[in-house]
Amino acid sequence: MKLDPHDQCSFDGCCHYSFDYAQQVHIPNSAEQVGPLYFLTPYKVAIFGIQCDTVSKQINYLIPEAAVTGKGANQVVSFLHDFLLSHGLGEKHAFFHGDNCCAQNKNNILMGYFLWRIMNNLHESITMSFLPVGHTKFSPDSAFEFLKPNFGVLM
Repeated sequence: MKLDPHDQCSFDGCCHYSFDYAQQVHIPNSAEQVGPLYFLTPYKVAIFGIQCDTVSKQINYLIPEAAVTGKGANQVVSFLHDFLLSHGLGEKHAFFHGDNCCAQNKNNILMGYFLWRIMNNLHESITMSFLPVGHTKFSPDSAFEFLKPNFGVLM
């Protein structure tokens, strides 16, 4: 199955998703480029990744430093909503894994969003689980490790 738009609740099955922020990365820049990269300081980019563990594919959202508004629950919900509309598999039952961060994941905003999805027939059930405190890595982190070394060759 591909991570393309699918009709909501069109797949009578379950999917598992994991999501997390990566540490910020610095993009190389050129002093000859006009705009935000003009100065010789590295340009910071935040990365938010959502992995569909069902098909072992991840979508990463790159957020330039000029657009970073924080790493709170509103941002997480915005990324999840866009991902599920644009790349979700259309499953009826979804399982989500996030880290144990209260500001991003363990809050009423995220739980309210999942409830909204169920009330609007976008899912029949959603289960949210949190990793134990002190975890070291999980599935989005492995994809970040493949992505980060390539930042130097992207520009």
